[in-house]
Amino acid sequence: RFCRVKLLRCCQRVERPRTLREGNDTRLLPQRASALRTPSSRRRAARTNQKQPFATMVKKQGSKTTGGTPPKKKFGKKAAPDTYEADKKVIETFCKRRENRGLGQKDLARRACEKLGFNAMSFSAVEGYIKNAKLVSAAAKAANKKAKMPAHAKIDLKTVTVKEMVKEEDGYAVPTYPLTLTSDSSTNKHPNSAPLRGEPVRIVGEGKAAVDDALEKAFDRNRVILSYVGDHGAEFAALLEDLEESDPERYERLVAIKEKYDDVPSFRFETGRHASGIPGVHRMKRKGQPDRLVIIIKGSPFEGDSEDDTPEGRKIIEAKVAGSYSRTLERAPVLAKAEEALQNGATEESLVAESDLSLVPGAEPGAARASRGRATERAPRASAPRKRAASAPAPTTKRPKRDEMDRLAQLALRRVHAAAAAARRKGVAIAFTDETMRAFERLCTASSKKTPPTDRPTVESYKDVIQPLQEALDELWDALDIDSESVMLWGPCPPTECLGQAPETKPMMGTAWNAVMAGGWAGGVNDASEHDSFVAALDGHCRDRGLLKHFLERRYGAVLTPYQYAELAPAWCVDVAIDFNDREMSVPVLEGVFLRPKALANRWRHGMRRSEWVRYMGAGRVDAIVARYSAATNLLRADEHAGFA
Repeated sequence: RFCRVKLLRCCQRVERPRTLREGNDTRLLPQRASALRTPSSRRRAARTNQKQPFATMVKKQGSKTTGGTPPKKKFGKKAAPDTYEADKKVIETFCKRRENRGLGQKDLARRACEKLGFNAMSFSAVEGYIKNAKLVSAAAKAANKKAKMPAHAKIDLKTVTVKEMVKEEDGYAVPTYPLTLTSDSSTNKHPNSAPLRGEPVRIVGEGKAAVDDALEKAFDRNRVILSYVGDHGAEFAALLEDLEESDPERYERLVAIKEKYDDVPSFRFETGRHASGIPGVHRMKRKGQPDRLVIIIKGSPFEGDSEDDTPEGRKIIEAKVAGSYSRTLERAPVLAKAEEALQNGATEESLVAESDLSLVPGAEPGAARASRGRATERAPRASAPRKRAASAPAPTTKRPKRDEMDRLAQLALRRVHAAAAAARRKGVAIAFTDETMRAFERLCTASSKKTPPTDRPTVESYKDVIQPLQEALDELWDALDIDSESVMLWGPCPPTECLGQAPETKPMMGTAWNAVMAGGWAGGVNDASEHDSFVAALDGHCRDRGLLKHFLERRYGAVLTPYQYAELAPAWCVDVAIDFNDREMSVPVLEGVFLRPKALANRWRHGMRRSEWVRYMGAGRVDAIVARYSAATNLLRADEHAGFA
C-alpha cells in the first residue's frame, strides 16, 4: 500500500489532469513503471539501443583487423615506463642529426614527435626532455635569442645610417622601429626614468630637400632617445668621440639635444600627427582603415564618442563639439594671444589688466600661468620647458620664516581634509573616513604645540628639499589639469601616504606584502642589496595590480584618467622605511610601507638623512615601525625557546 501511494504522488507531479471526474481516480494508477516514461525518452532509448551493437563492434576492431596505421606511441616516465629509456636515446640521436641542428626547442620537439611517431599528448614530455638534456644546438639558441630581440636592440648607433633608422610616412619622418619603454623598465637609463618613445618630425615644405631635412632631424633626435635604452649608451658615447673630430657640427647638435632631453620628464611628442584639426577632438591612427576621431572634452555628454575620419564623420563630430561646453576651449584663443604677447615683451600684470579676467587665470607668484594654456582637454606635456620672456624674471625661492611655517602647516592640513572629502564625494575607492581624518588632525594639533615643533620639516630642509619638489609637483598637476587641489608635501605626512599603518589601506597592502614575500622572500631581507630588490618587487607588484593608481587617486582626491595616471606614476613609488644603522629598524615590516615621491625615496634610501624622514613621517609612525619589529623579534625568540623555530 505504501508503494502504491508513493507512486500515486509521483504520477500527480508528472501529469496532473485539468479536471477530475468522480470514479476516474484509477487512471492515475499505472500498472508498471514504464508508464512514467515520456514519448521522447522512449525514442532516445531506442536510438541508444540501435547504436550499441555498432559501438561494441568498433571497440573490438583494431589496426590489424581494419588495415589502418598503428596508433602512435607515448613518451614519458609515467606514460610509457617500459620504453622510456630507449625512447630517450632515440630522441637524442634524432636531435643530433645535421638537418636538425638549426631548429629551436619547440620546432625540434614538434619534428621529433612527427618523425618518431609520438602522439600529441607526448609533445610536452618530449620538449621537456630536450630542454633538460640540452639537445638544442648553440647556433639555434643564438638565432632564437636574436629573433626575440626588439628591433631597436639590433641597431648600432655608431654605424647605423639614416635609411636604416628613419623613414618617411604620412608626411612625417618616423623611426623604422617601435619604441615604447615605461619608466620602471630595467633597460630605461634616462636620468629621470622618463617613458621613452620615438619622436616623429613633420616634413615642412615640398620636394626632396624638405624630406631630407626632416629625416636628418629625426635621425639625430631618435639616436639621442635610443641612447637611453640598455647598452646603447656606450654606443652613443663612442659615436660622440668619433664625431668630435670627424663632424664637429653634428657633434654639437647631438650634445645640445642630449642636454635638452636629459631634463625631459616624459617623451610625449605632439607634432600634429595625431591632431584632428578640431579643438577637443583626438585622431587615432589606424592601418588599412580610416583614422578615428574621438571627442575628449571633459564633462561633455558626447565625451568618448568617435567617428571615422571621413567628411560625414567630421560633420557629426563637429556638431557634437558645438553642443559641448568647455572652459578650456573657450579660453584657448585668449591664452594663445597672451603667450604671443609675452614673447613680444609684455608683462603678466598688463595682460591680466587688459584681458577678460573670466578667461585669463590670475597670475601666480613665480609662474607664468598664461603660458600654460592647452588647446585640448588632454594635451600632452611639452618635451622641454618653455623659455621665459625677457621681461619676466626667473622666480627666486624665499627663505620661509617661522610664522610662514605655521601657515604652511595649516594649509597642508586643509588640503588633506579637502582631498579626503573630494575622494569620498567622487567615489574614489578606499577613501578615508571622518574618524581617520579627525585622528590625523589631533596628531597635527599636538605636534604644533611642541616647542619647537618636531613632526614637520625644518626651515633648511623645506628650502632645499621640499619646496623645489613641491613646485615640480605643482607644475605637473597644473599640466595634467587634475580636477582637485594640488597635493602638499608636509610633516607629519597624511594618512594617504601611510599605506602600512592606515586602517583603510593596511588590509590591501598586507595582501600585496604577503604575495611579494611568498614570491621569493620567505627567508627575509637581510642586507641593503636584498632590500632594494624587495622594494622594487613590492613597487612593481602594486603597479601591475593597479594598487598604485588607487593610492594616487586617494592622495589627490580625484579619479585619474589613464593619461593622468601614466604621467603621475613615474613621480611616485611605494617605498619601505628602513634604517640599517638602527638595529630596531634594520628589517622591513608592513608598517613601514609608505607612498612617497620617488625623489624623496631615492634621497632617504637605506635610512640616509634620518632626521629629515623622521620629521616628514612623524615620530609616532617611526615608533609604530619599531614596535612592530620588536614584537616580531620577541615572538621569534619565544618560538625558539619553545623549540618550534
